[in-house]
Amino acid sequence: MKLEKLKIKKIDGPGGKISLRIYSPEADGPYPLMVYFHGGGFVTGSVQSTDGIARKLVQATGYRVISVDYRLAPENPFPAAIEDAYATVAWISKHLTSLRAKSKDIVVAGDSAGGNIAAVVAQLAKSKGTPNISKQVLLYPPVDIFSRDASVLYPSMDEFAEGYVLTKESLDKYFKLYLSGATDRKYDPLVAPVRNKDVSKLPAAFIATAEYDPLRDQGEAYAQKLKDAGVPVYAKRLEKVTHGFMSTPSAATNETYELISEFLKEKL
Repeated sequence: MKLEKLKIKKIDGPGGKISLRIYSPEADGPYPLMVYFHGGGFVTGSVQSTDGIARKLVQATGYRVISVDYRLAPENPFPAAIEDAYATVAWISKHLTSLRAKSKDIVVAGDSAGGNIAAVVAQLAKSKGTPNISKQVLLYPPVDIFSRDASVLYPSMDEFAEGYVLTKESLDKYFKLYLSGATDRKYDPLVAPVRNKDVSKLPAAFIATAEYDPLRDQGEAYAQKLKDAGVPVYAKRLEKVTHGFMSTPSAATNETYELISEFLKEKL
């Protein structure tokens, strides 16, 4: 499936303009819509760094994918990224006609920190009653505190602390930069969505984790919590890969795109 010419759009956000990249299938709409949040520990990354993932998602799913350049820490610490993310999804819900949306349903997705943001936006939409988030696609997401003290709850933090792309030390650094000035909120569900006491009635979730990833156990714990609350969940641990594997072509990457497509078609 080819792509139309990429469209760039800027919308008004709570902290200024938010830049969006809109990727569309070559075929005319209407299109199902997916909003994508990039990874980077809330400190790095951009719509450019996940350009390849966004394009592949269009090709694999037939969705129109809207990638979001949210504000980054430490210049814009928590909750700036969450505010931008929710504002974007709310804006999309009010512009369904101009976006040639197939329905009012919106899928939220993201990798790493973007997976955290997608999970939080899904929870916010539920609590506020708008917009209509139908599904969430979370790729190796941090869903709890990801500083050094997380090792007590999540053994993978120590098991893969060094030598597997993402280190325990870098996670601790990202966490502190993201929560600069707001460390008292480290257990807030807006930071750690797994801490939300009521996760029932959330959108169906696809959660991919990587075998050699310090964040692996967090993602799998969130999948189990959602399942226990009655949320439809498809969780998959991709073997012999590290955090961030979706950025590099591999058998695991191809399998994940195929599974996402099946999940969105409700065939899993």
